[in-house]
Amino acid sequence: MEASILPGPAGAVSDRRAMVAARTLRVLSAVLLGGLALLVAGSVLAFGSVYHWAHAPLFYATGVLALIALFRTATVMYLRRRLGRSRFAFHSSGRWLVLDVEEPYGIRTWSFDLDRPLVPVPPLLLPGALFAVWVVIQMVPLPARFADALSGAEVLPGAEASTDWRTVTISLEQTTTGLAFLCWALVLHVVAAIALARHADQRVFRRFVAVLGLVLGAYGLVQMATGTRLVYWFWKPLQGQGEFIFGPFINRDHFGFYMLMVTPIAFGVLAEAYRRYRSRVGTRANLRRRMVALSSPGGLSLMYASVPALAAAGALIATTSRGALLAFLLSLAVATIMLARRRGAAAGVAAVLLTMAVLSWFGLPRIHQRMNAAASDASGRTVVWEDTLQRMGGRWFAGSGLNTFDRAMSGATAWALPEGASPFSGPYETSFVGLPHAGYRFIKDVPGMFWYGQAHNDYVQILAETGAVGLLLMVWAFLRAWAVVRGDAWLLAALVGPALHAFLDFGFQLPAVVALFVSLAAIKPHVQD
Repeated sequence: MEASILPGPAGAVSDRRAMVAARTLRVLSAVLLGGLALLVAGSVLAFGSVYHWAHAPLFYATGVLALIALFRTATVMYLRRRLGRSRFAFHSSGRWLVLDVEEPYGIRTWSFDLDRPLVPVPPLLLPGALFAVWVVIQMVPLPARFADALSGAEVLPGAEASTDWRTVTISLEQTTTGLAFLCWALVLHVVAAIALARHADQRVFRRFVAVLGLVLGAYGLVQMATGTRLVYWFWKPLQGQGEFIFGPFINRDHFGFYMLMVTPIAFGVLAEAYRRYRSRVGTRANLRRRMVALSSPGGLSLMYASVPALAAAGALIATTSRGALLAFLLSLAVATIMLARRRGAAAGVAAVLLTMAVLSWFGLPRIHQRMNAAASDASGRTVVWEDTLQRMGGRWFAGSGLNTFDRAMSGATAWALPEGASPFSGPYETSFVGLPHAGYRFIKDVPGMFWYGQAHNDYVQILAETGAVGLLLMVWAFLRAWAVVRGDAWLLAALVGPALHAFLDFGFQLPAVVALFVSLAAIKPHVQD
């Protein structure tokens, strides 16, 4: 074990090995942060990563980031042995390190606190790990009597009837896929916590999300103006005729779901720029002084920061997604209340006024028309929820298995024709005799809906798939994430909005949404913003 290096009289260290390790740590931190940003951007630009061909690159990229995070952690451990648990910063010359000083000689340089945890424990990790354990229990063969007590005695379509042993899940293959998705999200959550441990990196990532909102918002508005039904003007959705596309998403509701996270972050960046601008002009400056200050770096930053906020809010409202609009207004209310408690309600009020201005620009009659149409369409979702809850039977505790909603709720018990009978004549007759055939249930209250793969309510679907245990773990995960960021009003709004919209949609089943959500939830604010 190498001995620690004692700093010189001025608290400076110029040891060659320590310098190499510090520079390596700086490079790995930058690569990790940049890789996380690229993963988030790539996941949403690839149609939200809803197609199977996008899953493998997403998982492999996360694996690469996990390896980089591992090397970064090893570098921190080495520096701890060399320098101890202290904060170090690079001297402006870059030739030595200054200990226990964040800004050597008043100059801000790259710094790192070696006393922080090697691997932060982000808020979603513990609930997510317990959720994964619960899913594994669903996949383990259990005595039939015990399995019946957990998930009911009814044998659902896809499950094998057995008097000895059986699993709670009705499809090991589908539940394995769901478990892999859950593990990917948890790994990315930990990687994001490592990448965003420094406050400076958090600030850079927030600005990146705001710029991403500008790109997505501008593209969505241009796309709507041109009236195209092709994503990127060349991709035809595999389902439907493209009448619901918005931005890179196949469904405008999913675009709204995503922008519920992006827009509050953009508002937060705008609020930060306004604070810097106000600190320069003063709280009692006259109009002339305020206008002149707009030409200063702080004023220019304020104007630049307003563009992503306007674009993101405008695109979110332009989707006319009922659930997204309601969730957005409620999340703004949450942010305003939190800011009011710290006497900073002006930023929240400004965000509300900005939203109202965008609403008036887009046209309130169009919003009203869309709301009326959405109200008439809502009956289909409520019928699905009622049908799902009625079909729960004895599975309220453990559910039917993660990622089995489509088979459990829409599938019908397989049927087999008796010997000598056939539904068709001709050469197909022998192919049906004695063989089981799966069917699908028809919901009589919703004409034309003979099959549904999602509940359009993430809470109802989690209840159906994992029972009350899974639902409680999901709610606990949200509460833990909100508790960590409660001091940051805009980050809290970005995490509350999707949770509210989940009552009316299934956005948390989209990889792009999950990637951004777990990344934002990994942020532990250092400053009361």
